[in-house]
Amino acid sequence: MACWFIRCFRSKPDDIPAEVRQEAIRMLLDKYFVANTVVQSKYPLDMRYAGPREALLNALFQQNYGCSHLIVGRDHAGVGDDYGR
Repeated sequence: MACWFIRCFRSKPDDIPAEVRQEAIRMLLDKYFVANTVVQSKYPLDMRYAGPREALLNALFQQNYGCSHLIVGRDHAGVGDDYGR
């Protein structure tokens, strides 16, 4: 079984609100995934925008929830082009 986590605390003002993200994930789970194969959950963690370090931090937290794998996207921590500044 897979678990799809969403962080539910503070984020940048221009980020999509947690409630909207949660509803979008719920729609994906309902329409595209086989029933009872994915669980949606949230954990109380602010967005830190720390790049690859944040991906490792998320992996540690999710491991504590019992996850064995983490999918990391190309801009996992949402830093965008901030590295060039």
